[in-house]
Amino acid sequence: MRADGYRLSVDFGTTSTVGFLASPGGGVRPLLLDASPLLPSAVWAAPDGTLFTGVDAERASMGDPSRFEPNPKRRVGDGAVWLGDREVAVVDVVAAVLGRVAEEARRATGGSTPQRVVLTHPAAWGRARLGVLADAARQAGLGECVLVPEPVAAAAYLRTAPGRALRHDRVLVVYDLGAGTCDVSVVQPDGTGSFEVLASDGLDDVGGLDLDAVVVSLIRGDADAESWNALDWPRTTEEHRARRELWRSARMAKEQLSRHPMAEIHVPIASRVAHVTREEFERAVRPLLDRTAALTVSTVRAAGVPPEQIGTVLLVGGATRVPLAASLLHRTLRLPPAVLDQPELLVAEGALYLPESVSHRDAVAGSPPRKAPDPVTAPRQPEQPEAPTPPEAPERPAASKKPGTAEQAETPEQAEQPQPSETRMRPGAEAGVDGGAGHDPAVPRPGIRRRDLLVRGALGTATAGLAGWLGYRGYRALRTTPDPRPGRLIGSAIQHDAWEVALHPSEADLVATAGADGTIRRWSVTSGRESAPVITGHEGRVTGIDFSPDGKVLVSGGDDQTVRFWDAASGSALGEPLTVYHGTVTCVRFDPTGRYVAAADTFGYVRVWDAVDHSSRRSGGSGDGRLNAVLWYGTMVVTAGVNGRIREYADMADGTGFSSRVAGMIGPADVTCIAAGTTGRPLVGGYADGVVRVWQTPAAPQARLTGHTDAVTAVCCDRQGRFAVTGGGPADPSLRLWDLTRHGDQKQVGAALTGHTGPLRSLRLRAGERELLSVSADGTIRLWSIDPPR
Repeated sequence: MRADGYRLSVDFGTTSTVGFLASPGGGVRPLLLDASPLLPSAVWAAPDGTLFTGVDAERASMGDPSRFEPNPKRRVGDGAVWLGDREVAVVDVVAAVLGRVAEEARRATGGSTPQRVVLTHPAAWGRARLGVLADAARQAGLGECVLVPEPVAAAAYLRTAPGRALRHDRVLVVYDLGAGTCDVSVVQPDGTGSFEVLASDGLDDVGGLDLDAVVVSLIRGDADAESWNALDWPRTTEEHRARRELWRSARMAKEQLSRHPMAEIHVPIASRVAHVTREEFERAVRPLLDRTAALTVSTVRAAGVPPEQIGTVLLVGGATRVPLAASLLHRTLRLPPAVLDQPELLVAEGALYLPESVSHRDAVAGSPPRKAPDPVTAPRQPEQPEAPTPPEAPERPAASKKPGTAEQAETPEQAEQPQPSETRMRPGAEAGVDGGAGHDPAVPRPGIRRRDLLVRGALGTATAGLAGWLGYRGYRALRTTPDPRPGRLIGSAIQHDAWEVALHPSEADLVATAGADGTIRRWSVTSGRESAPVITGHEGRVTGIDFSPDGKVLVSGGDDQTVRFWDAASGSALGEPLTVYHGTVTCVRFDPTGRYVAAADTFGYVRVWDAVDHSSRRSGGSGDGRLNAVLWYGTMVVTAGVNGRIREYADMADGTGFSSRVAGMIGPADVTCIAAGTTGRPLVGGYADGVVRVWQTPAAPQARLTGHTDAVTAVCCDRQGRFAVTGGGPADPSLRLWDLTRHGDQKQVGAALTGHTGPLRSLRLRAGERELLSVSADGTIRLWSIDPPR
C-alpha cells in the first residue's frame, strides 16, 4: 500500500474494535490486530500505570482481574474507572485501545500519518460521549477525526455490495445486534451520498453476551454446586482461567448452533462435557430476540415509515449470526433481511465509503435521531376509571413542558442519553428497614385518561407507549381512618404514577415519591396532599429515591443516568448531578451512617458515592446484566439482578473492598428485589419465577416460599427480620405477608391482599410496622393495615 494519502476507519466496539485502511487507489483491507481483524477492546492496568490492550490485556487479567476492564465502551460516560488500586480517566482507557489501532496503521503504512480518519459511534451518542471519543483519538495520535453514526456507515457499506443498491425513495433498517446491546436505526439517503438517521433506539440488556449467558444457564445442571461456585466467583488464577474458558466455550457453542443441531461444551473444573441442542437454545433465547423484533417495529413506527417504503433490513453485529434473529425479523416485517459476510466488519469498512463531504462538524452538530417508544411498554392496557376528586383536593394548573417532551425536538445533550428499553427497575427501603421493589417484568404501564388529568408534561422520548401525554392523575386524599381489620385498605389512594416511595426517618407522616413524570414529590400520608413544592431536575423517570438517616437529604437516580442530592426541606439541589454508568440508575441507598450512597444500574455495576463531598469512593460489578436492587448492612453492599445472582461487596465505604460471593444465593431466575432487617439477616429475595427465597445465613439452605402466581416484583422486611411482605407482577398484583420466625417452616400469614390492578413497584412499612405503603404500576399509592407476627 502506498503510504501517502491513505485513509483509516475505526469501529470502537463493546467487545471488539475493528480498523480498515483504504489506499489512494481505492483498495480497502482490514487491519490485523493480534493476528485478527477483531481487536479485543479490553484494557488492563499494570501496577506502574501502563495500559495493556487486546489479547495482552486478557492474558494479564488472569493474574489480577481487579485491574481489568473488558468493555470500555460501556464506561464512556463514567469519567473514570477503577483499575486495581488506581482511578483511570475513561479517555485514557479509550485512547489506549485507539492507540493500538493507530500503531498498527503506522506499521502497515511505513510510519505515515493518515490523510483522513473516520470513527464510528452509536447513533444515540450526544456531545459528551462524542467529545470523549474525539479527545481519545487525539490522545492516541489520530488527530482530528470524522465522527459517523454506525448505521450511516453500515448503509454506506450496503450501497457498495453487489446487487444491494438502495433506491433513493426507500429507507434502510439497520438491525445491529452486537456483543453488549441491540440498536435499531432507520436511515434514508440524503441526496449527498450520505444518509440521514430518521429514528434510532436500543436495548441495553440484549446482546451477544446475553445469548452466551443463556448457553451457560442451559448447562448449569451438568456440574456439581462446588464447581459452579468456583466458576461463578473465581478466586484463584486457575479458577479465573476456568471461567474464561467456560464463557469462550459458550460463545463458540452459540456460533456452532447456527450451523449444527447440537453443540458440546466442556465445563472446566467439573471436567464434564455438556450438550445443548439448537431447539433448547432457541427456546431459551426467544424472549430476548422477540424484544429485538418488537424494538424494530417500534423504531420504524417512530420514523413514520410505512412498511412498503422499507427497501432493506440490514443485519449488523456478530450476534446476528444466530438464525433465529433473522427469522423473527422476516416474520415480523414480512421482509427478508440482508445477511452479509462478516457482519462484525461492515461498519468499519462502510465508513470508508462515505463521501469526503461528511465532516467532523456535521457528525457532532447534526440533529439527533428521533427515539422510538419502548417496545416492551408499547402495548396499552385498559384505562383505569378515575376516582372522584374529594372537595378538599385543590385544582392545580398544568405545568409547562420541559425540554425534550413529545412535542419538542431533543437537544443533543438529551439525545446523548440512550433510551433504556428495560423500563422497570426498582428498589426500596425506609430508615432502618431495607427493602426493595424490583422491575415489572415485561409489564406495560396502564393507560391514563387525559380527561381530568393534571398534566405534568411528557417524557421526551414517549417511552411508555402512551402516544404522547404522560402525567399523573389529580391529587387524591389518602384518609387514614382507623380500620380494626388487619390486611385491609385504609381510605382511598394517592394517585401518582411513582416508581418508589421513601419514608422520612423521623416525620412519620412525610413520604417522598420518585415519579415516572420526572418529578420528586413530598406528601402528607394523613391528608394525601403534597406538603412541599415539586422537585424537578431529572430528565426522564426518577426510578430510585431515599432519605438520609437524619432526614435532611434526599438522594435520587433515574433514566438520565445521574445520581442527584436534594435538600429534603427546601427541595434545592445539593451540588452537581453525578454521572453513574452507561444505563439507567435502578436504585439508590444511603448507608446506615448517612455518609455514603450506593447506586446501581442496568449494566450490572454498583458505585458508592461520598454523600458529603460527592466524590466516587468505590465501584464494582460484573457488567454482565442489570441490577434490580441494592441494600446496605454495615459497610457491606448487597445487590441483586439477572441470572439469579445476589452479590456481596465488602467494605465498600472505605474504598478498599472487592466483591465476594454470598454462598448459596443463586437462583434459577432473575432476582427482581431484595430486603433484609437491620442486621442483614435474614435476606429475602423475590424472583421472576414467582418464588420468595429466604436465607437465614449465607451458607444455610434457602427456604422457598410459594404462593404468587407471577413474578415477585417488590419486597420489604421488618427491622428484626421476623416477617416480610411481597408484591406480585401483572398477573398477580397481590400483597402477601410471610412469617419468617419459624426456621424451616416459614409460611404465608392470612389471605393475599388485593386491590391493585398493576404490578407492585415498591413497599414500605410505617406506624410501628403495622401499616404498609404500596406503590403500583396502576398509578396509585395505597396504605394498608397489617397484623404481622411478633
